[in-house]
Amino acid sequence: MRPLSPSQFVEEIGGSMSHIARCFRELADWGLIEIFEERRGGRHGGGVERIYRSLRRPYFDTDSWESLPQLIREEMSQSFLHSYSDRVSEAVEAGTFDIEAGRHFSWKPIVVDRRGWDQVSNSLDELLYELPILEAESVERISDPQSLIPSVIGLFSFLMPSQTSRSNL
Repeated sequence: MRPLSPSQFVEEIGGSMSHIARCFRELADWGLIEIFEERRGGRHGGGVERIYRSLRRPYFDTDSWESLPQLIREEMSQSFLHSYSDRVSEAVEAGTFDIEAGRHFSWKPIVVDRRGWDQVSNSLDELLYELPILEAESVERISDPQSLIPSVIGLFSFLMPSQTSRSNL
């Protein structure tokens, strides 16, 4: 979700440096990430530290998410939530979270039947489909890239623990 070098990945997540560096190179060869920056001297006084960034964001609509095994969904959700939480914390600490009066932050617990649940999921999928279009239109409209507003859009819908045991869901 953010630019990262193999050594940063190893420090934060773990793994063998040689294996992780090779994985980053393979991801770059496959066109999924690219070298964003090269820092001379590296993080630990070495050669060149390559900072990579994603060329594609993880994207899962309801149908593609449903096709994943439960264990994979749980692991990915943990990773996504951690990354999202980091972004929120960064914005709060930097003072940008509340700087725009038009920012949106809300949540509402509700009770719905299966049809209502499906309608919520479909509405969120539709909004998710629109985001890349809105982004592309914004980039086309402006002449100065500095005037773009870096934003994070979070969409959540999940069962509350007390609701998961109900037999009608």
